[in-house]
Amino acid sequence: MYSNFGYCILGRVIEKITGKTFIQSIRDEFKVDVRVAGDTSDDLLNTESYYYDSDQNSCFTMPLARMDSCAGLIISPLELVNFSNQLKEDVH
Repeated sequence: MYSNFGYCILGRVIEKITGKTFIQSIRDEFKVDVRVAGDTSDDLLNTESYYYDSDQNSCFTMPLARMDSCAGLIISPLELVNFSNQLKEDVH
């Protein structure tokens, strides 16, 4: 069964074990450029999609910084392939 909360807890466990933030752990271990989506429209990257809703601010009501291990990661397609290939190598 999939659980966002379970992945959120996993991120905190990784932080406790590594002594680093979840994002920094991913960057260091897998050598990929990844970040967490911003919590406001001012935090968006120039290349990031704008999030629309009927209420202009409702897209930014969830604090993604604490949900980094289960939602809101920003990674380029090339970096995602790099990350996926490393995971694949670890399994074999």
